Amino acid sequence: MQETQEHERHRQYEQMRLEHETQEREQERQEHERQSQHKIELEQTKLEQQKFICEVSSFNELFDLRVYDKLSDSLPMHTLRHCLGVTKDQKLSSDELAEIADSYESNFFPDGRYKGLSVDWIGLCSVLRPRQGLSVTAVQLPSSCTGCLSC
Repeated sequence: MQETQEHERHRQYEQMRLEHETQEREQERQEHERQSQHKIELEQTKLEQQKFICEVSSFNELFDLRVYDKLSDSLPMHTLRHCLGVTKDQKLSSDELAEIADSYESNFFPDGRYKGLSVDWIGLCSVLRPRQGLSVTAVQLPSSCTGCLSC
């Protein structure tokens, strides 16, 4: 009976030792994966940094680059997305970026809808009411109209 208990204890000890070794191996594997992933991320970061290095040869180019960076940082997210989509990997001046951003801001709402299609129909209808008994099928504004609806 005593031998059976010792044998049982020895079996439990061996089982615990094997579980412990398995856990250690798993931890080592996970640590190795973390280190590998970290190395990959470092390499990707280095590649990205090398990709965005700009060479400047004069003070004016450096100044323009700083203005470009500041302008990019200050743009609303929807405008920045549009500008990045238009420019892709091109090297633009700050003036060109400002023109693209200004064009987008003046023609589109933040949700991407085109502003040119938004007409104040309530104001337009109050100005162009048809006379009683007449129906209006098409309304043409005068060529001198600037859209203020005061003409």
